[in-house]
Amino acid sequence: MTYNLTTYHKKIITPLTELYEECFGSGLSAQHIDKKELQLYLSHLLKDGKTAIAEENNQLAGAILGISLKEDKDLPEKIRSTFKPENCFYIAELMVKSNFRGLGIGKKLIELLFAELDKERYPNVFIRVWDQNKTAIHLYKQVGFVEIADIKQQKLKSNNLEIFEMRKIYLHKNIERR
Repeated sequence: MTYNLTTYHKKIITPLTELYEECFGSGLSAQHIDKKELQLYLSHLLKDGKTAIAEENNQLAGAILGISLKEDKDLPEKIRSTFKPENCFYIAELMVKSNFRGLGIGKKLIELLFAELDKERYPNVFIRVWDQNKTAIHLYKQVGFVEIADIKQQKLKSNNLEIFEMRKIYLHKNIERR
């Protein structure tokens, strides 16, 4: 398994899109995904944020994408009033392909991102997760994140007909050098 920071290039968009669709377009949290909107979103994260990927035999196994917390449109007031969002980093996506889960890839991607972040500019890191994703919550707590706030989001089911509600938990970690 190789781990690398990456930047925007057209060839990464398709595998990232496929990974996102696998992670969020199936299972209990399956939701409708507009491919064009998704590709614009991923391009934005790649161009303006930080991204690290894990590859096995030139196949994308996992990815972490993050950006300034000020980009999070759903940020709870509790966080906005306690922290300066422009000085916080937001892990917008952490995805691992299903056949690579349980191998520590997510943890290694988080550690790589932390190692590369400008800790003076971004001493605080946030991540948001569905409250039913117990595996992810366990991982985030294992690397030092703590729950700080939550929100409710309306999502469109993958059939594009029904709306469902998800409770998302915000977790926080201070990574400032001491």
